[in-house]
Amino acid sequence: MFTQSFGHTDIEIAAEQAVRTSLAIMTGGITAAPIQGIAYVKVKQNPDRSRYLAIYFAGPIRSAGGTEQALTLVIGDFIRNRLGLDRYKPTNDEIQRFIEEVRLYEREVNRFQYHVSDEDLETALKVLPVEVTGTESDPIEVSSFRNLPRIETNRLRAGALRVINDGIIGRSQKVLRITEELGIEGWEWLKRFGQIQTEGNENGESKYMEEVIAGRPIFSFPSRSGGFRLRYGRSRNTGLAALGIHPVTMRVLDNFLASGTQIRIEKPEKEA
Repeated sequence: MFTQSFGHTDIEIAAEQAVRTSLAIMTGGITAAPIQGIAYVKVKQNPDRSRYLAIYFAGPIRSAGGTEQALTLVIGDFIRNRLGLDRYKPTNDEIQRFIEEVRLYEREVNRFQYHVSDEDLETALKVLPVEVTGTESDPIEVSSFRNLPRIETNRLRAGALRVINDGIIGRSQKVLRITEELGIEGWEWLKRFGQIQTEGNENGESKYMEEVIAGRPIFSFPSRSGGFRLRYGRSRNTGLAALGIHPVTMRVLDNFLASGTQIRIEKPEKEA
């Protein structure tokens, strides 16, 4: 039992409530869902019988909000310290199982926002203080590292894969900067990842140009001087999570770019 100002609470219930509440406050419930995005939180046991915190991410979680997803692990680390829990101590089979899932997901389901090497994945999985796992998301099973005691399914766990690949590693430098600003210790290992390359961007080509569907208009080519530019900021027609353009732009484009149209932009590589 976990004793606090308002009485006694089961340690798993306290940990799950703390993670969900922190994520809701941090994101406003927009970029990473604190209810649907996290399936549940468990307190599990290491091989040496010490207890640690495991966060189960739901399958439908997406790459948008990767920084917030990664910060969920920072929150989990803080919570496990407050609850007196040990670090997650993965076995080599569990690490290799995760890497196998990442590569299988890339081949059979979809690619990630960032290309991360096996070495970087292994490095992160060895030092993460909380376990990143999740519910099964696709009816595709791993073939090599199956039936592991602490992993409940042999199928892909897309939510967990994206949190590690596109979150904690892909946005490592941003997460590191936030932890340093908040004075949170124990995450200095993020420095070793450096700048992770965006998937499909190895030769300097912009990802959004590679995925243009036939018939869709291109308003400007990547980084073209005098091209179609967007300025960051808030206005009356954008709200919290939308992107707005000047009404005259719609007229210049013969009313093609209308409200509700989905567009892809070069920076910061997110659709709007």
